[in-house]
Amino acid sequence: MSYYNRKETDARIEKVRSILAEKKLDAALIYYDELNIANGWYLTGWCPQFEKRGAD
Repeated sequence: MSYYNRKETDARIEKVRSILAEKKLDAALIYYDELNIANGWYLTGWCPQFEKRGAD
């Protein structure tokens, strides 16, 4: 599933940048995985395909 709106994505990323500047931080870590995908999807508009690693 994919959703991308350039205007929304740019606004969301700019909001993160302003929070970082306000708090004098250099970076943000946006974590997401196959079960907790909402944060990354909301910020980027991209829903990656996660592949489970099989037993060796």
